[in-house]
Amino acid sequence: MKAPFLRLLLTAIFVLSASAVFAQHQHTAPKKPLSPPDSTEATIGSATIKINYSSPRVRGRIVWGGLIGFDRIWSAGAHDATRFSFSSDVTIAGSTIPAGTYAFFTIPGREKWTVIINKNYEQHLADDYDEALDVLRFEVTPEELAESKEELTYAIEGDGGDNGFISLTWDKLRIRFQVESK
Repeated sequence: MKAPFLRLLLTAIFVLSASAVFAQHQHTAPKKPLSPPDSTEATIGSATIKINYSSPRVRGRIVWGGLIGFDRIWSAGAHDATRFSFSSDVTIAGSTIPAGTYAFFTIPGREKWTVIINKNYEQHLADDYDEALDVLRFEVTPEELAESKEELTYAIEGDGGDNGFISLTWDKLRIRFQVESK
């Protein structure tokens, strides 16, 4: 008589425990990523430009010269390298970039930034960065902003014709460069 009662009692305890664990997991919202994936797309001239990146947040940190060191290669986003895709040839800083997908890197400096477009777009951060695969390198001057932008954001701005700009904005800084497509 004791064994069936004990078996029944243990089964009841197991079922109640499993139910409690299941109920707890049902009410727990999944954690949001700290640097969620984001993208933007626009057309400049005949080229459709797509940018895929992970967007880190400031979250009270010192970004420039802290989280992102000066004079060091940066994937210009979080996680995988930021990807630029051009549906047709574009001209940036006087150089023709053939249609295709590329990694976008920068080397932030205190006064000037080096902007890099690289052939190896399938890499984690700058772990596999190889300067020999650079398609283009040029310098830009960062612009100080009056207000802080919490999340890293890319924008593609066309003028309605063959010219436009790509910009990266984060914290109190923005870099911007011209893109031309015919």
